Formats: sequence, structure tokens, C-alpha cells
Amino acid sequence: MYGQTPDIDKLKKFANKYKIKLIEDAAQSFGAEYRGKKVGSLVDLTCFSFNPVKNLGAMGDAGAVTGSKKLVQKVRMYRDHGRKTKFEYNTVGYNARIDNLQAVVVQAKLKKIDSWLDKKRQICRRYTEHLKDIVKCPQEAPWSKHSYYVYVIETPKGTRDKLQVFLRDKGIATNIHYKFPTHKTKAFDDGTSLPTTEYMCKHILSLPCYHTLPEHHQDYIIKAIQEFYGN
Repeated sequence: MYGQTPDIDKLKKFANKYKIKLIEDAAQSFGAEYRGKKVGSLVDLTCFSFNPVKNLGAMGDAGAVTGSKKLVQKVRMYRDHGRKTKFEYNTVGYNARIDNLQAVVVQAKLKKIDSWLDKKRQICRRYTEHLKDIVKCPQEAPWSKHSYYVYVIETPKGTRDKLQVFLRDKGIATNIHYKFPTHKTKAFDDGTSLPTTEYMCKHILSLPCYHTLPEHHQDYIIKAIQEFYGN
């Protein structure tokens, strides 16, 4: 979530116990690491997103998977209408192939992604250094090398929306990932209550953390938040 892995070993232990495959949603964590190993080399199947807003983004929606040869072969069929060969349909599939232009963009960016992520980590850790006593900042798990798809703070109760307006008036764009809990949207609302999820959706705010963010802009954002909370 947001570019940090969970405890993969714990998940593997559970999966092995019940003889199930681990499929990892790594849409937000390209470039992250778990105990020194890159995400994408850890479980049975890993799914990446190359949406333009991701750390490694194409020009449009695209993605890729890595994993065991047997499972990747299945994915290749599903993404190409369920075909094994051009005229041989083994299953019902989809038209989910990445086009050549998107692939070229991703390949070109791939050469630079490590340096971009290092810059993002520096920016995000600087935020944490200056804001940790004011708001709740992301904590990097001891097993994880965070890729910081987004930098999300948890604001004190009742202040998130006011802070967002305050920052907007100072020319600072922020975002909310995610504003509404999925289980409370029309498609999935069955009366279920998830208090922690609902609380977080009311208190989280994503700060600018793109790798080209100048230091004086970082200072401006930090000082604005300090000003809002009277620090």
C-alpha cells in the first residue's frame, strides 16, 4: 500500500499451510524491496500498473506481471483473448495487451527509475523529519524499502479538510487516497461496518512528493503545515 510491502514471509507461511498461491497487487510499489529483494521476485505472481501517475508510468493504462513461468503463461493467454496460438482459444480471455508505444515509454523510464525513487525517498524522509511531531507520518517497516508512490499523512481529528483548503489557498495541491471506503460505495454497501477504514478515509491526506520537487518547495509545504497547526 502506497509503496511499502507487508510482511511477505508471514503471508508465505499462511499460503503454504493452506496450499494456495500468492498473487501480489504491486500496482503502487514498483521499485520497493522486501528484505533486500525487489518486489516482483517474491511470490507466485506479481501484478504491476504502468498508469501514468505511478512511479513507473506509461502514457496510458498499461501493466505487467512477473512470477512463475507456468502462471505467467496463463496470464499471457488471458490478456490475449484466451489464445494459446493465433487461432487456438483455450479459455475465455480479454483484450489486455500493452501496446508498443506504452512499452517503449516504460522501457525508457526503467533506466532512470532507481535514481528517481532515491530522490523521492529523500523528499519523503525529509517530510517525516519535520512533520512527525505535528501529524502522523508514514513509518517504514524494518523489512521494507519504501518506494513512496504517495506520501500520506494522518491528520488530527477534524482538521483534514480544513488543512487541505488552507494548503490549496497557498497554492499547494494535495490529494486524498482514498476519500470514500469501498464498502460504503453504492456497488458494495451491504451495511458492513469497518471503523478503522472509515476513520482513515476521513483523516488521510497525500502531500506532493514527485522526484523533481525542489527543496525550497518542500520547505514551503512544511512551513505551511507548521503554520496551520501553530508550530
